[in-house]
This record gives sequence, C-alpha cells and structure tokens, in this order.
Amino acid sequence: EKYKKMSGPETIWVKKRTGEKSLDYTLMADIYAIPTKETPYTKAQTPAKIFEAMAMGRAIVASRLGDIPKILENGKAGILAKPGDVESLKRAILKLVGNKKLRKKIGERAKTAYMKHYHYKKQGEKLLRLYDGLENDLNIPSHRLVYSRYKS
Repeated sequence: EKYKKMSGPETIWVKKRTGEKSLDYTLMADIYAIPTKETPYTKAQTPAKIFEAMAMGRAIVASRLGDIPKILENGKAGILAKPGDVESLKRAILKLVGNKKLRKKIGERAKTAYMKHYHYKKQGEKLLRLYDGLENDLNIPSHRLVYSRYKS
C-alpha cells in the first residue's frame, strides 16, 4: 500500500500473474525489471521472463547474475543492477524512466539479440548441430539418434 500511494496514475499494480495476462502486462510495460537476489539457485538459472521481455522489445533492468550479463550483451540489451541492491536497481530504473530514447534503443537491442540468439528456431539449429556433432564424433548411425528435424 505504501508504494501504491507513492506511485502515479500511470502505474498499474498487479498481483502475480501467469499465462496470457502476464504477456499483456509485459506489452504494456515501458520498463521490465527482473530483480534477483544472489543465491546458488539464481546463479545457475536464467528466468524465462527475460526472454519474453526481449522478444517483445522491452527495456530490461536485471540483476548481474549467472548468464544474464551475457544474454543482455553486458548492458547493451538491458541495464544490469547489482543483485539484492535496491539502490542499484533504483538507479537503473530511473536511468530508463528519464530517457525514452534510451528505453527504445535498449528495447530494440534486446529484441535483436533475442532474434539472433534465443528465438526457438535458433535454439533448434543449435540442438541439431549438437546432434550432428554427436553422430559424427561418436560414429553413431543417424537412425540410432533419437531426434526429429523440423522444417520452417
């Protein structure tokens, strides 16, 4: 309640959502914040929502943890904040709030990075290369490898 009173009419407060509604809220957002505390788990996993925000071309603020800096191209496709540091997160968000041009530029870079590296077709191509490499390196006939090739 305290933060709701501090925010302006442009702020939409939502409870935790899943499914289609969460994508609607992502599309409505100018800035997509993904703050994360540092734990052994968060160091090893990447939140899927980062890819949703990238695919939609949103300006992202995320914690500098695990693979997130690599995914966000070390700050070119999103602003990185220190994990668990509220002031670092605040500075990153305020940097975007006050600069529409920067928000747009970072969102475009995020979408470009997503399409180039993380789109499902790109991931499929990587997986097929891996299977092909296993087939060649291990000299296993292709009919023994269990996988299917997709066509676009």
